[in-house]
Amino acid sequence: MSTLKTKRVARRKRITAAVAVVLLAVVGLVLWRYYGRESRNSDEVEARDRYAVVTRGDFNVALDLDGTLDAIEHHLIRPARQSGRFGLEIVELVDDHSEVKAGDLLFRFSDEKHAIEKDRLELALDDEQTNLQLALEDLAMTKAGNLSNIRAAYDQLHSAQEALSRYEDEDARRKRSELETAIQTARAKLAQSRTELSDARAKLTDAQMQDPDSVAGFEKQVSERAQAVDTARDAVSAASGNLRVFKQYDHPQKMRSLREAVTKAEMALQRDLVNAAGNLVKNERRITNHRTRIRQLETDLAQLEKIWKNLTLRAPADGIITFGNPQRRNWMQPEDFKVGTSVSEGQIMATIPDLSSFLVRVDLPEEFRSRVSTGLRTVLRSKAVPDLVMEGRISQVAAMAQNVIQWDRSSPKVYPIEISTDAKDSRLMPGMSMRVEVVVETVKDVLYLPIEALHQREGTTYARVKELTGVSERVVKTGRISNNYVEVVDGLKEGERVALYQPGTAQ
Repeated sequence: MSTLKTKRVARRKRITAAVAVVLLAVVGLVLWRYYGRESRNSDEVEARDRYAVVTRGDFNVALDLDGTLDAIEHHLIRPARQSGRFGLEIVELVDDHSEVKAGDLLFRFSDEKHAIEKDRLELALDDEQTNLQLALEDLAMTKAGNLSNIRAAYDQLHSAQEALSRYEDEDARRKRSELETAIQTARAKLAQSRTELSDARAKLTDAQMQDPDSVAGFEKQVSERAQAVDTARDAVSAASGNLRVFKQYDHPQKMRSLREAVTKAEMALQRDLVNAAGNLVKNERRITNHRTRIRQLETDLAQLEKIWKNLTLRAPADGIITFGNPQRRNWMQPEDFKVGTSVSEGQIMATIPDLSSFLVRVDLPEEFRSRVSTGLRTVLRSKAVPDLVMEGRISQVAAMAQNVIQWDRSSPKVYPIEISTDAKDSRLMPGMSMRVEVVVETVKDVLYLPIEALHQREGTTYARVKELTGVSERVVKTGRISNNYVEVVDGLKEGERVALYQPGTAQ
């Protein structure tokens, strides 16, 4: 009985063990199939996805912009000022974008009109020099004639003055003395005649009383003496009249005549002096005009020679010549120079850049203007030289925005900025396209990862994190962001691997 019971118990244990083994086998199969599928899926996802590691460190908040490399200094090739007086027509030029050496001919302009003008100026100069020589001879003759006329007028004045002085000091006094002497002589004779008349009358009286026979003789004598007195009286009157006439008429008239002669001589001398001065001024003015004209012609010839030399433009330095004005906007019609093209004086025809130093020109969209200022650090990459990375700083920001298309007010507005750099590389050339990263801010000592490692769905940011059992999606809180990286505030740990987001593969 106990043996039977023991067999039943053993049998039951074997059945239970068999069921347990079967169940374990089923569970193992199920788990094997499940985890095998997950492992294969994980391997497939891992093979398909690229991963980034959550890193602690620094990254830059930057703006990515496009720019153009340019030389800081350009040798401007343009005709000199005042060289376009007779037009500037190109007759010879080098090819655009060709390499030139210092002193090489770049442009040469036509000199046909300059040669004609030079012949005209030289002929006019010869004429003026001949006219100047004739004017100098005329001046010498005028001076000689003036000297002769002035000497004659001076001699005439001297003679008139001498005549006046001689008459006033000698002739008039002598005449007056002679007239006064004649009066005195006449008066003396009159006194004598009167005395003789008195004596004759006294003798007549004595004769009448003492010798009547002699009365007739004495009466005749008295008559003769009376007549002599009358004659002497008339002589005194005549002499006094002559003196009076001399004083009142002859002397004043003579003095007036002599003074008028002096005055006329003085006026003649003054007239000759004035005429001489006028003739000298006239001749000297002619000479001055000729000399001024000669100087002007010589200046014009010198200026023409200078202009002639400027008709050939040569390279100021080694480099590559580029036609046109680099300051012209891209939308403007490019300048085309060829033989026969006419240009203006001062027009920038070409440039030769100085390859020793560069800057980068960037058109900053106006929405970024508030984030950019002078002094910000930049990272510069050349699309033509991708292995070259340079640094620079913003040196200038335009004060006013301008339209990308100047004539279109509705076109986007940009702020032209300049970025200076000390980088030097023989592979750099003006005009190269540049990728510019403007470092607005440097975020220090934070967790960050590439921006492609995150994606958003319904306003929430997610990351696909690599775990032991596969890739799991996790909510992430972010902070500051740049064009390439994003700060991780919460949701990820340093060192975790995050799959880079690929559209259409997010689980």
